[in-house]
Amino acid sequence: MPMVFSFRINKKRFCFTYPDECHLASKFLCSKYPSYCEANKTLVPKNSSFSKIDEMTLEEFLKVGNTVDLSFPKLEGYDNTTLNGPFIRAKTIDGLGRMGCYSWLTVVDTPDDPFMTHRTSVLHNPVASLTFNLSSDDQFIPGQKPGIYFSVHSPFVAANPFESGNFMKIGNIYKIHISMENEILLPYPYETNCLNYTELWLKNNRTGPRIQEMCQHKCILDVASKILNCSTVFGLYPHDLRICSHEEVMKNVDILLFHGYPCVQNCKDDCAKTRYIEVVKRRFISELTRNEEDYERESHLIKVEIYLEDSEIVTFRHRPQYLYIEAFSTIGGFIGIWLGISLIQLTDFIETLVRILRISCAAKKDLKFKAEITQVYD
Repeated sequence: MPMVFSFRINKKRFCFTYPDECHLASKFLCSKYPSYCEANKTLVPKNSSFSKIDEMTLEEFLKVGNTVDLSFPKLEGYDNTTLNGPFIRAKTIDGLGRMGCYSWLTVVDTPDDPFMTHRTSVLHNPVASLTFNLSSDDQFIPGQKPGIYFSVHSPFVAANPFESGNFMKIGNIYKIHISMENEILLPYPYETNCLNYTELWLKNNRTGPRIQEMCQHKCILDVASKILNCSTVFGLYPHDLRICSHEEVMKNVDILLFHGYPCVQNCKDDCAKTRYIEVVKRRFISELTRNEEDYERESHLIKVEIYLEDSEIVTFRHRPQYLYIEAFSTIGGFIGIWLGISLIQLTDFIETLVRILRISCAAKKDLKFKAEITQVYD
């Protein structure tokens, strides 16, 4: 089941990398947020450092962020699979609140087919289990709740977990139950006018987007890379470019829209769409601990279990309806049949009338002939 999750900035790593951006925590701050301060000489970020985070690049995040090797000790579910990332995502379209994200089992802009697995209905076990280890004293912002943003999505989508995911806190087990629905649309000349992205992907030698949303984001990437030689922070299509600054984007927003909008408009709806329905249930880890030592060890953990629900997938299929020309032809056909039947009836009527007239004329002639014979004999 494809997913994406995010990690925040680590206070300790940030102050170690940028000591000039940090200062000693005040007694008031430590008394208000005891878990934020470890000792009397705890270094904490200055208020001015938040603007630095809002312009953070991938290289900078690798130095100061919580990464997989630090915060993701356990992954169970699929063998021979790897995480992709990190890559930068932001909490706003302006690029504020940047995070480092990782994806799993996504196949955006790759020649790979989606990862498949067999589901058994005998035992309802999770298809994947993930464990995250976060510490409250590593949080960058005072009072910030330790946690991650987590999203389950289509394998063909590059998602932003802040927009499409759930925030998960430490000390909890999250059971995510997934079910799916399919919708099958009709291509031109029908009104839905969809596009089979899989056929297009195969025709293009297994390159390009495989869903409408990614087609639109590829348009954003292509235009920004051509005009600015960088990528916008709100663009989700995979790339290796630097992230454009907010000033660069705003300065060139008109030309970006002028060249990008027609491309986005050409991204038609998918002929086959899959919708993932997600139900999240939360449980406390403390309910499964037996002693204080176990609780202390696992109170910093976030456990995620993913379940696939019904093996049957509900499919909504659009059936062809009559076009105007088809409706005209059909109505014309019925009219033609009716006219044909009417003409047959008319022919029968005329033929019957002629027969009646002929019989009537013949009868009159017989009467006239008999009358003439009678006069002769008289």
